[in-house]
Amino acid sequence: MLDKVVLKKTGQIGYFVKESRSGELLVRVPRTDGWPFPDYIIVKRKDVKVYREDKLEDVDLAPF
Repeated sequence: MLDKVVLKKTGQIGYFVKESRSGELLVRVPRTDGWPFPDYIIVKRKDVKVYREDKLEDVDLAPF
């Protein structure tokens, strides 16, 4: 199942929560404006793509 996803329309990275019987996904998207509570967005499966960790180029490796 999906874990981390990218919303195709906005480019935001979110976390899969659950899928409805009609095939819509509930995605939790962290806020970037300082508000401590995430947004919950309902999208169709075709409107997200799986987030790939191996595409991060600007993150340093852990020192341990």
